[in-house]
Amino acid sequence: MVEELARCFPDPDAIVKEKDKKAFTTLFGEYLRVENILQNYDEFSGLKSLQDLDSDDLSAVETFKNKHHLSDDDLSSMQAIKVPAERTIQDYRSTYNDIRDWLRREQSVNDQESSNIDWDDVVFEVDLLKSQEINLDYILELIFEHHKKTKDKTTLLEEAKRLIRASLGNRAKESLVVDFINQTNLDNIPDKSSIIDAFFTFAQA
Repeated sequence: MVEELARCFPDPDAIVKEKDKKAFTTLFGEYLRVENILQNYDEFSGLKSLQDLDSDDLSAVETFKNKHHLSDDDLSSMQAIKVPAERTIQDYRSTYNDIRDWLRREQSVNDQESSNIDWDDVVFEVDLLKSQEINLDYILELIFEHHKKTKDKTTLLEEAKRLIRASLGNRAKESLVVDFINQTNLDNIPDKSSIIDAFFTFAQA
């Protein structure tokens, strides 16, 4: 399924035709259902954590092995398993949410009269998306971490938009977060808790 997603939809932003939107929605919905089941297994959590591991950092590798009770052979086996990068999944989630919003608009305006595609058999996994939501505080903390690494506001804005659009509950806050980044000197924010405080102060102004 992961390979099929990568093969059929290497660039989610390029999904334009309605039949492709439906095909993507169906396939990614299946992925969400499978992922929801796998979340209950420690091995899957370990695989996802492995994506962020710097294999050149021997200390980090040892810490990871100890945390997940892995031998060198176990680690090698895990590294051979293909798991989509979190960034890729965020892009897929964003596109999935975009298509859901697009379909709702189309159905309200056209009542599907102008469409030759039957969407009745497609179920948007809204509950699964909500169950895997990351909250706004965590998004702000990621923005803080990303800023520390790059200091590039354009790249930071792109990353922030990706995170927010992948979140069903926070999509409406995108413009507010973008304004916050554009109008705030993030260099003056000392830590993660401070960026959360700064954002909510900004939002209430």
